Amino acid sequence: MVLLKKILLPLFLFTALAGYGQTTYYASPTGSDATGTGTEINPWASLYKATTTVTTSGDIIRLLEGTYTETSQSSLALGVSLYADDGTTITSTSALNPILTVNSSAGDAVNGNQTISGIDWDGDLTAYKAITINFRSNVTITNCTFIDFVYNGIWFDGTSSAYNVTPTNEIAENNAVSYCTFTNCTQYTSNSATGLIRMEGQADMVISNCTFDQTDRAAGDNADILCGYQNYGLQIIDCEFTKPDANGTAYNFFAEVHNTHGGFLVSGCTFNGAAAFDMSGVTIGDYAYGGRVEDCTFTTTSSPAMSEHDEPYLDLESFNYENDITVTRCRFNNSRTAIKINNIQTSAARIKINYNIFENVGNTTNAYSNAILIQSNWADTDPIPIREIDIQNNVMESNQSSYSGILVSCWGDIDVLNIKNNIIYGTFGRPIRITYNGGTPTVDSLSITSNNFYGNTSTAISYSGDVTYTNLTESDNITTDPLFTSSTDFNLQETSPCIDAGVDVDLTTDYDGETVPSGALPDIGAYEYQGTTPTPEATTTGFGKISSTKFGKSASGNFVKL
Repeated sequence: MVLLKKILLPLFLFTALAGYGQTTYYASPTGSDATGTGTEINPWASLYKATTTVTTSGDIIRLLEGTYTETSQSSLALGVSLYADDGTTITSTSALNPILTVNSSAGDAVNGNQTISGIDWDGDLTAYKAITINFRSNVTITNCTFIDFVYNGIWFDGTSSAYNVTPTNEIAENNAVSYCTFTNCTQYTSNSATGLIRMEGQADMVISNCTFDQTDRAAGDNADILCGYQNYGLQIIDCEFTKPDANGTAYNFFAEVHNTHGGFLVSGCTFNGAAAFDMSGVTIGDYAYGGRVEDCTFTTTSSPAMSEHDEPYLDLESFNYENDITVTRCRFNNSRTAIKINNIQTSAARIKINYNIFENVGNTTNAYSNAILIQSNWADTDPIPIREIDIQNNVMESNQSSYSGILVSCWGDIDVLNIKNNIIYGTFGRPIRITYNGGTPTVDSLSITSNNFYGNTSTAISYSGDVTYTNLTESDNITTDPLFTSSTDFNLQETSPCIDAGVDVDLTTDYDGETVPSGALPDIGAYEYQGTTPTPEATTTGFGKISSTKFGKSASGNFVKL
């Protein structure tokens, strides 16, 4: 996929977009707010003048090339769009909060049907925000850059409810951000509402083909790249995120997205740095799934040291509900812990971790690292069971001292945990550990079947004697070399003992999308052997191509609920 920067529309398209009888108006740094008329030959000089004057829905403001230094906050009227020539920058030496509002009154959202495109927004570490969009639907921001804002790049607000209260108004729908770049636009200090993009009370919002870098603030002040709550059908597609490996004494998050009402898709994204993508409060709602993380890469350049907060790459954290989530075809490189499942007081259920690769698990400080960590009801006096967790057909590899491939730390009960068809390879102390963390936990219907444990300090599964086990199955696990094609390619050689050694778990495609099974039974591991040893392909970072069917598109190309 080609990343398009500054897509310029010819003038005749502006007229077509505006519709018959509607008008395009112009501003230029060489124009005049006093004598300009908004025509191309006699433009205004500022964004403020243009947005104050152009108020008819369907009309367009076009900014001609140059730098606009704004001293007053501008407001874009309902239905008015804003386009810019290449080389157009909007900046401010004033503490504007924000530079541009796209706002309607609180309550039921109204249809904005407007676009903002082609602008470089520069906060000069003085302006607090670039854009806010409040209680408007169908607002698209595309081909823009955002740099050096104090608190936020873009803030979308569609609800007056608190973060933990389901919206009662008609929230904003179909807002979108695409092909934008965000650099150094948020901080923790004096800021309770972080995010290069912050989204609250949005339905079917799409963030796609964007690049985010939040590494320029002092340690402890690189705040969340994405943050928000009470969203429905949120999709984050083909984006690239960069954070430092540590953030001083502060938490280090790519994203904190809470209380999501189904259809939460993260697809084709690359995450650079030992930070966390935190999903909590996920429910299925009216969608086909609660959350889905697919075809993503989480990586850092080398194994990180333990930090003040040892975040996993993917944190499935339940303070209320964390249900109906699938993680599939992802690659986790150099993780302290790759995935953590954690429930406190309430439910974590129906979570599937299938056909992923966990490569070089570990850290440079101590041996306490795991590919997958499950914490049942941490420190809870009235625990609710974690239910129906499937960990199947993954490869977990470590070449340094690590605690375990899968660690299950029990305070509360766990009902139905399937660990099947996985390869847990390399220098893990144990492939799987079940440990006691307090209370009187029971693990019921634990099935550890058809896995390959090889190269571990001990290939025996460790079961805490303080945990009660009912309906425990441990069978058909092997401890021989899986015979990968190379140390960095986890395809199977034709003589691998993992071929046709798995058990049917109702999965039909592997890490590469190949059909499962190709033989009599599924293979163990992330790749289904196809009869020949494949030639390794170059690893893709950044904007990978994702099938539109994964986005939930209709035949007409519109996003729909699956």
